[in-house]
Amino acid sequence: MKIEIPNWTPATVNQLLSLHWARANRRKTADRQMIGVYCYKSGLTKATKKRHVELTIIKSGRGRLPDPDAYFKSVLDALKNLGYIIDDSTKWVEWNQPKIERGKQTKTIIEVTDAES
Repeated sequence: MKIEIPNWTPATVNQLLSLHWARANRRKTADRQMIGVYCYKSGLTKATKKRHVELTIIKSGRGRLPDPDAYFKSVLDALKNLGYIIDDSTKWVEWNQPKIERGKQTKTIIEVTDAES
């Protein structure tokens, strides 16, 4: 299932680490809510087995692109808390290196599929 969230990116690990714990928690909650709405709208079902997650971040504008894994923590935590993956350990989720690309419009693309056994 492909979930596309326009004009939005999740918090990076560096952003979360640089914030006061209460502000970081609010940011992770906002990420979880945004991901939850789009997963629900896409019809993604709750996890019952191991899943594969792919993450693509499209950034508009100029400037340095973040490290590819910078966004993954917030996304995996949200998917776990929402029940779309059972756990973020390698026993329950597999993933490829996240892709960070330039584009005309900022957006986040999360692809979640059942992993092949």
